[in-house]
Parts: sequence; C-alpha cells; structure tokens
Amino acid sequence: MEKLNLQQKQQLLLNLLIEFDKICKINNINYSLTYGTLIGAARHKGFIPWDDDIDVMMTRENFNKFIALKNSFSNTSYQIVDNKQENYNYIFAKFVDKTTKLVLLKEERYPTNLGLYIDIFPFDYVADTKEEAYKIVKRNRFKLSLLVAAQWKKYFLNKSYNFKRQLIRLFFYILSRFVNSKKIICKIEKNMKKEETKYCCNFGSFNTKAIFETSLFNNLDFLVFENHKFPVIKNYDYFLSTIYGDYKKLPPEDKRFSPHEYDSFKL
Repeated sequence: MEKLNLQQKQQLLLNLLIEFDKICKINNINYSLTYGTLIGAARHKGFIPWDDDIDVMMTRENFNKFIALKNSFSNTSYQIVDNKQENYNYIFAKFVDKTTKLVLLKEERYPTNLGLYIDIFPFDYVADTKEEAYKIVKRNRFKLSLLVAAQWKKYFLNKSYNFKRQLIRLFFYILSRFVNSKKIICKIEKNMKKEETKYCCNFGSFNTKAIFETSLFNNLDFLVFENHKFPVIKNYDYFLSTIYGDYKKLPPEDKRFSPHEYDSFKL
C-alpha cells in the first residue's frame, strides 16, 4: 500500500466528487456542497488548504434516491455506506473510494473498514416554527452524544476541552456502554417528519443554530471548486454565516489542521 500525502488525498477526493456529481446528474438527484467544502469553494475556490474530506448535503427525498443506488456499485470502485450496515452508526451516509484505505492512528475508536469518502448529510423536515424546531434539535443532542460515545473503544481525553466538558464526555462514555446504537438511531429518526414543514435540519449535527427554512434548498447555483463547477445552495452566504459566523476570515494558524486522525493509503 502507498501512503498518501495531503495533496494526493485531495486529488483523489476531487476525483470522487466528480464521479459523485456525474451519478447525481444521471439520476436527477439535487445536492449542494456544504460545511468545510462549501467554505473552501466560497473562500479558496477549492479545498481549504489543510482539509482532507468532502461534505455535501441534500434533502431527504434526494438522499433516499441516492441510497437506493447502493447495490449498483457492487462491481465498481465505489461504495455507499449508511446506517443500515451493522458497524456504521451515524445519521449521515458516505460515498467511499474502495481503492483506498483509512487506518486509525489511535486505538480509542472502533475501526471502520473505509477508504477516502464523501460525507452525505440529509436535511430533514422538523417543524413549522423555528421555536419548535429548536426544541426538537436541542433534545436530540443527548441522543447524538450517546451515539458518538458509543463509537469509542475506550475513554480518552480531548485536549481542547476543559475539565467540565471532560466529565460530561466521561458520563456519556459510561452510559453508552449500556445502549444499542441502532435503537438510538431509530429514536432520532422518529423526530423526522414525513410531510414537508417550514423548517428543516441535519439531525446528525450538534449545532442548534443549523435550522433553516426548507425553501433554502429550492434554488441552486454553482461555485468553482478546484477548477470544476459544483452545485451550491444559492443563499450559501446566509447558510455559512449562520453556522460559522465570519467564515471568510481564516482561523488562527494553530487551528489550521484536519480533525481526522487516520492515515490514508492507495491500495
């Protein structure tokens, strides 16, 4: 196996995004770049220089259409991974490059058999008022904390947290030893409304600010990302400002690193 440097990872991820975009166009699936990838497109016209993943988002209807393609990739270099699989317990899905492999650098988390991937975040109907949506999302954070802690093989300190937050993490770690991750996912999904509501959210996010009018997804535009044009929600500035504040400003130099703790290899 060949260990990949950051530039090699970014090139493979770009190739993966190009393939993902083709698949979505062929199958009439609408999506938008999001989170760090959307910041990269808006601020750098490409990757944030130290970033090593791709984030996209779509409505639940489009998400379900994409997941329905899962079996069509069995004889290809790609794979769709979602929480219907036994050892994957997240609310969102991944589009994976099977010609690569990720190896965890630390032993605190359970290993996942993944390669480089695109994170696909579904936005779901939540409520017709922002106040009700906020209450649901806030209640949801407890279940999400349990779900995250359930992925830890053993408890570990997070150097960026203070003593109080370390204790909270320890509490969730202990409690997570007695829960079933799939049942937690089912409880979270019960909050997802079937009929269209005025407001939607990403139920896999801890950010209670990330509640948006569903109409935000009605209008798409394009931004340049690494010399290619990809779809983005038209009002991306409002979206990013709501979540990150002044996203156009570079973070301090000591914050310019990837949060992912794994090595990547080309098979």
